[in-house]
Amino acid sequence: NNEAAICLWMRTVLFVIVLYGVYLAYERKLTMDKVITLCIVGGLIMRIGYAFYTPHNVREHDLGPVSVNEFGHAAYICNFYEKNSLPDSYYWQFYHPPFFHFLASLFMKFFGWLHEEADLHTVFEVSKLVSCFASCSVVLMVRSLCRELRCKPGMTCIIVAIMAFQPNFYLLAGRVNNDSTAAALLVFSFLMLVKWYHSRRFSHLIAIAAGIGFGMMAKL
Repeated sequence: NNEAAICLWMRTVLFVIVLYGVYLAYERKLTMDKVITLCIVGGLIMRIGYAFYTPHNVREHDLGPVSVNEFGHAAYICNFYEKNSLPDSYYWQFYHPPFFHFLASLFMKFFGWLHEEADLHTVFEVSKLVSCFASCSVVLMVRSLCRELRCKPGMTCIIVAIMAFQPNFYLLAGRVNNDSTAAALLVFSFLMLVKWYHSRRFSHLIAIAAGIGFGMMAKL
């Protein structure tokens, strides 16, 4: 089945990464920077694989049924997808700002346009891509953040490894809610803040404002 195939693919790629690391160590070419890169690649593979093999209703959080007549995150997205509008109340998960749900509905609309025969539950699986992309971006930004904070290579490696292999970020990558998007925008804002502190460039101020603004539009 698809889950078994994806898990096999993940294990194969991770095994190749480990073998490559062992080869570099044997050739005495394994620098700390390369270890960090291997950790990042491994973390990305774990996130993408988890998001692909995990159905949207497994280990979900406040999702609810995939129906415009319900009140969870799924219903919030379905309002955009089917009615092109915000929910008409603030009940349960409808109190959240709309940025994540709007993005998820755009991905669904694009997939639905390509696959007109797909049912709603199949199309809804595509909404996980927003969370997966956000979770992947966090581990990439953390490396940049460590560089901006002038962290030593050893400390950077520890931080990146924790972020790359911390299980909660795999859960966020496969969950259809706004947590992953909000976390990514929070890290982005902090990264831009440190960059501005070092350079005082106006473009970084704009990026900080955008990160905070879209972050608040994702989750308060």
